[in-house]
Amino acid sequence: MPCDTRLKPRQTISERKAEVRKSVATLDRLLVNGQVRVNVGPQGAVAFTAWADKERDGVTDAWDLRHVSI
Repeated sequence: MPCDTRLKPRQTISERKAEVRKSVATLDRLLVNGQVRVNVGPQGAVAFTAWADKERDGVTDAWDLRHVSI
């Protein structure tokens, strides 16, 4: 299930999409500033280090990887 359709209670799809866009924009900024790094595991799995759960807002690393603009 895509991260933009994991709705919180009483949340509209439009509100969730806005949250996801904000989360990806925050990740973009943190990557540019060097505050978050990309880690690739031995099997090719991608993870963002120092990317706090609060900032993620329920968005997975895989979703971020596909939508980050860098």
